Amino acid sequence: MRTLVVATAFLLAASPGASDLSGRWTLTMDPDFRGNHNVVDVTVKQDVNRLVVQTADGRGAPMAGTVTGRQVIWRSPSLPGRLSSFVTFTGKVDRSGTAIKGTWDMPLTGEVRHGKFSLKKLK
Repeated sequence: MRTLVVATAFLLAASPGASDLSGRWTLTMDPDFRGNHNVVDVTVKQDVNRLVVQTADGRGAPMAGTVTGRQVIWRSPSLPGRLSSFVTFTGKVDRSGTAIKGTWDMPLTGEVRHGKFSLKKLK
């Protein structure tokens, strides 16, 4: 049994995790929050397992999140006076660490908007 535990711990430690995700990315949302196809550049900053995602032009509020292995999740801050207006992005990093695909959800009063997104790292 001890051998199994040690072997499992070794395999988990050796499992490929996400590389450093810091840098500029192109975010494609289909649909975006208004129901349209949208492409925007974003900047990702990673510090160990913490992420900050922000539009490259700096106009959007920073969105905080985490990375665990190849799984990423980040959330936009709620708008003042609208507690349910946050957006949650959940995705998976590809093995090369240069693409992320996933879904976004935005709960609103009486409905939940959702869509798909992809990120591609710019060189």
